[in-house]
Amino acid sequence: MTAHSEGVDRFVMDGFPRNVALAAALDQIADVVLAVQLSMRRDVLIEKCLGRRKCIHCEKTFNIRDVREPATPEGLPEQCMGHLAVRPDDAEADIERRLAAYEAMALPVIRFYQAAPLQSTKGAKAEALATGA
Repeated sequence: MTAHSEGVDRFVMDGFPRNVALAAALDQIADVVLAVQLSMRRDVLIEKCLGRRKCIHCEKTFNIRDVREPATPEGLPEQCMGHLAVRPDDAEADIERRLAAYEAMALPVIRFYQAAPLQSTKGAKAEALATGA
């Protein structure tokens, strides 16, 4: 691994491994010491996905349910006013399909790491998302 050859002995991977075969392969080349799964209530996750907007003028993304890039008159750059659009694939049925596909892929990986004494599961609280805490 490049990181090891450069003297780096620890690193974080986000969204990897995506399946058990990748998890097993990773175990062959790296000493995995911690796996963290962040979770959120499904209804909150769907609401956040339904709140995604993209400015058709500058391509910047916003979320009307996100405190970091709020899509409110006070939080929008002037050039984005009136140009926010919902992504075509952000209908609730599409979000449900994407979540089902993710869960089908993720569950075996979660079980893989649950079998090892290294997993930590943390729940992302809706209150923290709403307040930025």
